[in-house]
Amino acid sequence: MKILLVDVAAKYIHAPLALRYLRESCRDLAAEVVLLEQTVNQPLDQIIAAIYREEPTVVGFSCYIWNIAVVIPVIKALKKIAPQVRIVCGGPEVSYDNVALMGIHPYIDYIISGEGEVPFRALMGHLLVGNPPLNQIAGISWREGDHVEYTQSITFQNLNHVPKPYSADTPATLANRIVYYEASRGCPYRCAYCLSGLAGKVRTLPMERIKEELHDLAVVKGVKQIKFVDRTFNTNRKFTLEMFHYLKELPTDTNFHFEMRAELLDDEIIDVLRDVPLGKFQFEIGIQSTNSATLAAVNRRDDWSKIKHNVLAVNKLGNIHQHLDLIAGLPEEDYASFGQSFNDVYALRPDMLQLGFLKLIKGSELWRSRQEYNYMVRDYPPFEVLSAPCLSYAELLVLKDVEEIVETYYNSGNFPHTLSALVDREDAFAFYEKISTYFRREGFFEQRHSLENQFEILYDFIIAEGYEKKDYYRELLKLDFLCHFRHRKLPEWMQHREMPTYKQTLFDLLGRESVLNLLASELRTLAPREILKQVHLEIFNCDVTAIYSIEPVPTAILFDYSHQHKAWFNRKAHFTKITI
Repeated sequence: MKILLVDVAAKYIHAPLALRYLRESCRDLAAEVVLLEQTVNQPLDQIIAAIYREEPTVVGFSCYIWNIAVVIPVIKALKKIAPQVRIVCGGPEVSYDNVALMGIHPYIDYIISGEGEVPFRALMGHLLVGNPPLNQIAGISWREGDHVEYTQSITFQNLNHVPKPYSADTPATLANRIVYYEASRGCPYRCAYCLSGLAGKVRTLPMERIKEELHDLAVVKGVKQIKFVDRTFNTNRKFTLEMFHYLKELPTDTNFHFEMRAELLDDEIIDVLRDVPLGKFQFEIGIQSTNSATLAAVNRRDDWSKIKHNVLAVNKLGNIHQHLDLIAGLPEEDYASFGQSFNDVYALRPDMLQLGFLKLIKGSELWRSRQEYNYMVRDYPPFEVLSAPCLSYAELLVLKDVEEIVETYYNSGNFPHTLSALVDREDAFAFYEKISTYFRREGFFEQRHSLENQFEILYDFIIAEGYEKKDYYRELLKLDFLCHFRHRKLPEWMQHREMPTYKQTLFDLLGRESVLNLLASELRTLAPREILKQVHLEIFNCDVTAIYSIEPVPTAILFDYSHQHKAWFNRKAHFTKITI
């Protein structure tokens, strides 16, 4: 018997965790188990052909909100060309209306609900030797003639017995991949828009096993990014402290991504983070809303004062990337309230502000209460809301535009100095609303724009909106531009100041010890001609290193590009003001 486990991911870079668990759970069976990784962006015919050529006996699909629209037509076609193949589906998108789904889709033979390692292995044993009987396998649905039978999901299993998902992987199979890892399952919270609270109380793998697996992934196999899928990584304070101590000392440049509750941080944990190498840790913090009525409606009891204090304390360290999330469309949050939530979070200056839109996930409390709240929802995945109790479709469209602008100008990190000056002078949400209106009016959302174009569009916006001191903003745009582009002719609108003796001036400057000491250490021992390849000197019309310095004082800035190829998290040049 050949078992083919098919993952249809958003991108190939994402290494599937769930199917690796299933693969390892079947290692002792007299069957060949193969993992086939595809993506939602591939043509359906290509996916179908890849599955067919494997000549499988059983095909298992991991079904999620982002891939179910691809998985269903693939299964349907597969049953036509290979009706003898047994189709097994599992995952959150099929776990909560399993009987109805099998009625609608007769080409699905089995559905596994909930945690899958134990029932999947038992089902494979049944297909191999007829034992155990189907009605003795917890958490599966199957066909008996014209109707569907099912058993209740298993009691949440002890994680001591789950297999090690990446034991069969090599450095080659994980090269340039994002690896997902879970140190625990379950969640202590019951957020109404989420399924994690349905996964039972928090169960954690043995600490020594976690350390062993992470060492193998990060140090031995050289994985570049490991994302913990633990829904709240820092639920257990003692566990969090031990893990942070361990991970920050691992001899690797792996980036570790954690989903955190900011209010659970404290001074001791923040002190442990103080000497974490830059770029090694990344926090994703789900704020969702700062409206107390909204948080109560979705079963969250957040302490905004603690969140604010801890996020700012971590920001002050300067070595941890923080991504803060908002969700548009939650109950009790209208357009004005969402704008306030946006302003509250933006004021914390996270590295990324991720603006999401509510999706009614099957099985969640909001999904079950959708009619009570009068939600209008798309009939196709990912089942995003079209209108919410307090937000119209038209308002959601505006927020979609705002989201795209935030992604382009704020989350990209390409315009930090210009945005700081622009947004600090007015309401942050009003600013992004205004520039998104400009984009919509000018038809820019329907076009693709290079990074250079994005700079020019922002300058045109500044002029069109009648901002005072447009020359000052132009200089800030030039500063941000030169943090990215080395040895490039500046766009004409930036008014580059030519230096007739540019190279000689730089050579003279690099002969000064005081200037050399401003550069990265690896540059200081090089010959001036070699250093010249890694730096750039530019004259600005004002002192762009000082906040709101609009006086016309020519200022020389030296840019150091030597570290750009090293830092995935910050590819901008270092710069400093110097005296010529």
